[in-house]
Amino acid sequence: TLGETRKSLEHLELAALIFEELGQQVSQATLLNNLGLINRAMGNQDDAIEQYNTALSIFRASKHRAGEADVTLNLSAVYSDQFRNVEAMEYFNRALEMFREAGNRQREAVILNNIGVFYNKLGDRENSLDYYNQSAAIAENIGDRRQFASALKKIGILYLNTNETDKAFEYLTRALDISRAINDRLNEAWVLSNIGLIYDKRGDYEKARQYMLQALEIFRTVGSREGEARTLFNLGLTSHHTSEYKNASEYYAQALRFSRELQTPGEEAKVLLHIARLVRDFGGAEESRGNIEQAIGIIESLRAAIPGQELRSSFFSLGKDSYELYIDLLMQENSGKPPPENIAKALETSERTRARS
Repeated sequence: TLGETRKSLEHLELAALIFEELGQQVSQATLLNNLGLINRAMGNQDDAIEQYNTALSIFRASKHRAGEADVTLNLSAVYSDQFRNVEAMEYFNRALEMFREAGNRQREAVILNNIGVFYNKLGDRENSLDYYNQSAAIAENIGDRRQFASALKKIGILYLNTNETDKAFEYLTRALDISRAINDRLNEAWVLSNIGLIYDKRGDYEKARQYMLQALEIFRTVGSREGEARTLFNLGLTSHHTSEYKNASEYYAQALRFSRELQTPGEEAKVLLHIARLVRDFGGAEESRGNIEQAIGIIESLRAAIPGQELRSSFFSLGKDSYELYIDLLMQENSGKPPPENIAKALETSERTRARS
């Protein structure tokens, strides 16, 4: 539970101080790395980065390459969460090189999986799938069932996002069976939440809710705020699709609060887009415009931080829905007779969309 997680944090912080006083630097760095993992899971990104960097300095000073590689991997993941893409890619490549030098196939599979997540966030599906498949192949080859299930889950989600629901279901159900067999509750919850989305896409909304609510209960039990946030968003989608405005609004509001607390701007922009759609569908055009303008502001700031024109273009494809909705809202104002300033804004937005595609 969340209370138990906070208690674990307090115990680890005390233990790290004791190891520091005793001069046991490697043990101190190991605990700081674990503290970073917990803080990241709780959404305390800045605390996690501070602890990882302290651990990294200690491991480097102690010439402890395995510890240095692990912390580098964890830093790459938290930078990816924050869309600090230059730092994320730098640390991903460093970690991958270190694990390969050490012949650590298990950790190599983990980093390949994380690089797949990174490319998926940027909209580069081809590279993402390639890295997920590399990760899955290594994990299966070395008998790492936990990592194999994680890679299968990621491949399933990729197919889900491209509306290939049969393939998605195949990969996700395999991942679910393995996760349950090895009692990996966290991965089980992620899989359940995404199977719920498959049923949502198929129009079986009752079954979608059943899977999502199962996932939500597990996420809350294990203290995964990120998982809770994503599943609240998914429940909002399903409620929107069944025209339950009040429920959808409440779920989206909770997801938005979590995305801001967790400092995940990509998720924040996605939630704002869907809030804008919900409000528009129920007649609140002005409020909808406010939400979509916030979403576009976030998308533009994230895009500017992405290295390379090709990746920027891939990422922008994820933001097209926001621009299209904004243009639609501008042109719908005043009962479909928009004032001249709205027409000018719509044309400007359309030009910006073409320039970025």
